[in-house]
Amino acid sequence: QNEEIFLNDGTGTFTAAPGAFATSTRGWTYDLVAADLDGDGDIDLAATNEPLAEVNNEDGTHNTIYLNDGSGHFSVMPSAAFAEADYRPKLVTLDANGDGTDDILLPPLLLSQANSPACTALAYAGFDRVNAGSFNSFKALTAFDADGDGDEDLAGRKWLSGRYRNQLYLNDGTGAFSLVDAGQLDDNDSYTTVIVPLDADRDGDVDLVIGNGTWEYGSHDELYLNDGNGVYTLTDAGDFDDPAERTFALVAFDADNDGDTDLAVSGGGSEALYLNDGHAWFTPAPSGDFGSSSLTIVDLVAFDANGDGDDDLLAAPWYSSAVLHLNDGQGVFTATTPGDYLYADTLTPLDADGDGDMDFAAAREGGYGGYPNAIYLNNGRVAF
Repeated sequence: QNEEIFLNDGTGTFTAAPGAFATSTRGWTYDLVAADLDGDGDIDLAATNEPLAEVNNEDGTHNTIYLNDGSGHFSVMPSAAFAEADYRPKLVTLDANGDGTDDILLPPLLLSQANSPACTALAYAGFDRVNAGSFNSFKALTAFDADGDGDEDLAGRKWLSGRYRNQLYLNDGTGAFSLVDAGQLDDNDSYTTVIVPLDADRDGDVDLVIGNGTWEYGSHDELYLNDGNGVYTLTDAGDFDDPAERTFALVAFDADNDGDTDLAVSGGGSEALYLNDGHAWFTPAPSGDFGSSSLTIVDLVAFDANGDGDDDLLAAPWYSSAVLHLNDGQGVFTATTPGDYLYADTLTPLDADGDGDMDFAAAREGGYGGYPNAIYLNNGRVAF
């Protein structure tokens, strides 16, 4: 998989920057995260890659960390532990041990920065303190503060005793995680594809929205409200949890700028916006071009693309070019294609070049088919 960075000349014309973002890398990219991985104040990237050598008898590169020089030029940072770890689990960045630096969780490994700031490598720390049995079987992992103690906890889906279960692990503040009874959250036996933290009822704690379903079968999405201590109760979410859909992507953001958190969801050929009344009751709303496509959206991210103060939506359809939906501030979206987006399965917003506007990185599972990974720089006028 060839990975490139494209620089914008300010008119929407892009040229590849030589040597940036790991040129000559090949493989399937399963996940991509953005965080400050060397403590220098700019945003770096970490990618889980399956080398083509394991799929197609071609040379390839394992998992890779890319360090940013602050201007959007990325170079590979050697990390043997990260490179040789399993490439399939979802990557999670979090401050696991409360030292103020970004760590990487790649089950069953925890990679923490060795010398922050300005560290030059990631030190490997075993994750055997996790009381999880086979922690590397977890999928749909997400990090958030479940019990309100100021550190980041973990929730994810696991195959356990012949069925899928969502489980919650609380952090003691040092990066040691313990399995806890999460109320009704761990009674879920659906195939969870995504877990999204949000404050659905505006009570100050972190609730969870669960997206369920597979390529073959639909399932109801779910909302779990937090009692403030990490005990979750399945709650009627209005119209949001009514359809039995195949949910592939789910994002929480304030679509209509009323101060509460709304939901955008995409699945097997359908997408919809649900507005929150502030009390965790979600109602479908007309959303302009978002929801009008019949494409299967496999990833969806929200960020302010044009600097007008509201969140827009960037969607990655299956085997089709990504689409940027600009928000009018009321949750009505207009589809635009201001740049030469490549096909992507994973989208990650970040300010790659430190100019104050949001860029994005795009990665593709199965990139050997001719669609490279890339970073797209925003010129501040929604041209990538």
